[in-house]
Amino acid sequence: MQNTFLSTETAFVTCRQRTTVDWQPGAACAFTDALAVFRLALPPSTAQITAFENLLTPAERVRADRYHHPADRLRFVCGRGLLRTVAGQYTQQPPDQIRLTIGLNNKPELGNAPGVCVNLAHAGNWIVLAVSPKPVGIDVEIINEIVDYQFIMHSVFSAAEQWDVGPGDQPGRLFYEYWTRKEALLKATGLGITDNLYHIPARDGNHPVSSQLIGDNGTWLVQGFAVDNTHPAALAHRPDLPEPFFYNLNPDNLFLNQLCNA
Repeated sequence: MQNTFLSTETAFVTCRQRTTVDWQPGAACAFTDALAVFRLALPPSTAQITAFENLLTPAERVRADRYHHPADRLRFVCGRGLLRTVAGQYTQQPPDQIRLTIGLNNKPELGNAPGVCVNLAHAGNWIVLAVSPKPVGIDVEIINEIVDYQFIMHSVFSAAEQWDVGPGDQPGRLFYEYWTRKEALLKATGLGITDNLYHIPARDGNHPVSSQLIGDNGTWLVQGFAVDNTHPAALAHRPDLPEPFFYNLNPDNLFLNQLCNA
């Protein structure tokens, strides 16, 4: 399904990099934050995986079983399970009652939790989830120095972005930082990956851009951050939201233990 947004208004996108992230334990979350990011390392405990599998719908179980690689199946199962578990905490519903619907460009949305927006991403051994009352987008990538990013970026980066990446001390890292910023923004607007990545801003600073290119108007803030040393990520949201809280989930987190023991 393609986004039919046709406005020719000017949108404004601000990009910046967070140099540090305070990852708090998941048990510290009261699930009332206006903007929160959760990370979960894979693989979690066997009990967690089983609990997440039990939250899948019949259709999702069929989809999970179609994955040929166990790692891909694990990411799907844990991603959907984590989304339902966290959404259940925010909406005070049992996680198995959280209904997911498919929005623009296959973006999962909460069908029975108005006022709660979510977005999910995964790469390597990490799953990240963003939650907000307003549209939000998140992306994470694993740095792969084998990838020929010098060839790829000519079709997805502007001339200025290419210049930034080329002479840097860590060109591969900057390539993925810029890539995650572009993808997080397009996931937040619901447009999804397009042929116009070249025009999607990713450099630090303020950028006017055609709202038709990004799929929405108004203003957006895109914050780059690190999930760990090899996983750059980015979060896109409306700038009137407060600064995000960051939570690390693991088997010691209270609400995941409750899920496993249910």
